[in-house]
Amino acid sequence: MDDSDNHKQLAITIAGSASRAEADALRDWARLLIDLKDENISATAKASRAISLTASSKVILPAMKIISAQAKKHGWDNSTSTQRLGIATAAGAFACSRAHTLA
Repeated sequence: MDDSDNHKQLAITIAGSASRAEADALRDWARLLIDLKDENISATAKASRAISLTASSKVILPAMKIISAQAKKHGWDNSTSTQRLGIATAAGAFACSRAHTLA
């Protein structure tokens, strides 16, 4: 599966997991971005406007909740105990290295 397929699957998962209000907000946000794509302004102006539209929308928090739940499912829930031990060890080592760096 290529990146395009992965992105489409993530979008489908987010849309399917969203509440009615979240789905409405996602749809409105997507329409605004599609309209922005067709505007006759510079790429820099489009990028700035897209960031502004995204920041002012109500889609970030619901999308992050769904993405984090999917990451947990694929990264932890579906892992073997050996894989979980490896993840926990890596997280612990990272936390210790950061604490040492900050001290």
